[in-house]
Amino acid sequence: MKELIIDGAAMTSKKAMYIHLSRVFSFPSYFGNNLDALWDVLTEEKEPTTIYFKNVTKLLEKMDGYGEKLIQIFRNLQQTTDNYQIYFYAKEIDEEE
Repeated sequence: MKELIIDGAAMTSKKAMYIHLSRVFSFPSYFGNNLDALWDVLTEEKEPTTIYFKNVTKLLEKMDGYGEKLIQIFRNLQQTTDNYQIYFYAKEIDEEE
């Protein structure tokens, strides 16, 4: 089982968001840097994966509506696939930094 950490604090722009996600997930070079491509590549994964999504509040503050769309992608991912467990942390982890 893979365990990955997504840090919302690292996502200050769309470009920074896709760079961070590409590093965390080791996306292929052909990854399209958009939400549709993100959904496609994540749903191709078959290995059981736990994702810890920290600093959600910071992501939502910096990315406005796009951050909300990203969070919804991960919520949908957990609901529609069996191999993902996703935990969202807003203040709990933010306050420890």
